[in-house]
Amino acid sequence: MKILIFWDSITQWYYDLENWWWVEKNLEKLIFLSKKHTKKIVFIWLTNVNEKLASTKKDFFKNNRIKKFDEIIKKIAIKNNCDYLEIFDLLKNSDLEDWLHPNNLGHKKIFEKVKEKLENNMEKILSIHWKWSDINSSNWIRRKKIFLENDMILDAFQFDRNIDPTYESWKKTFEKINFSKYEKIFVNSLWWLMVCKYLDEKKIKLKKLVMTVPWKSISVEKWLRPNMLKIYDDFEKNWFDLNIDKIIIIHAKDDKKVPFENGKNFAKKIWAKFIALEEWWHSLEKYFDFTAKIVKNGV
Repeated sequence: MKILIFWDSITQWYYDLENWWWVEKNLEKLIFLSKKHTKKIVFIWLTNVNEKLASTKKDFFKNNRIKKFDEIIKKIAIKNNCDYLEIFDLLKNSDLEDWLHPNNLGHKKIFEKVKEKLENNMEKILSIHWKWSDINSSNWIRRKKIFLENDMILDAFQFDRNIDPTYESWKKTFEKINFSKYEKIFVNSLWWLMVCKYLDEKKIKLKKLVMTVPWKSISVEKWLRPNMLKIYDDFEKNWFDLNIDKIIIIHAKDDKKVPFENGKNFAKKIWAKFIALEEWWHSLEKYFDFTAKIVKNGV
């Protein structure tokens, strides 16, 4: 993911407003050169100044004049399909180091605005897994970074980490999640049962559900989990009336926890798109980048 951000200094805007065409020409050239490297270009508007302290300066440090140049930036950004961020009037005089430059608090305010802008332009994905919700684990940090590189923000919540949790315990966490933020959900192993049961119960609509190595049947006795088996039995008897546009299942051929054929047959049963991988057992760590692209673009 490449994002180019332009944020100019007020002290560079010496031009007469009558010669605005020269300003536009320079901005157009910047955009033309930038699009050779990335299509994601953001222009940040100029900031206001403390006019009382700037009264002895030249006229081009007046807020009304700065606003007019801000309008030029906005017009050129829209014309060239670039994004822009308005921060004029964001800073108070107490946020300035002098009459012009932001202090630490001022820079923090600007950072938060830029961060919010970039995140709002990214797709938000909900990840469901009892261990991957540990935001301090190296596994989670790596996965989140890969999704971010693919223009997606991966969110997770802390669920009951009991080896055989009840649906009621997970539902408490589900109730805290604003599902309207997410059009896609990424879930690993047997935990699809929990999220699908909740989606069915609340009649939540999704564009895409991507399941990696979904647990369908017991292959080894040590994986027997009474609470999860009960949910699966309910699924087999009643089926979940899921409002999902597309379901994708990814499974590795060397998975020893969930046999490959089980996953393949399960995909047929629920009319899901099935993607077979050659290796990497149950965790699919080797394919984090691959799964991120599947979540984003599908197949």
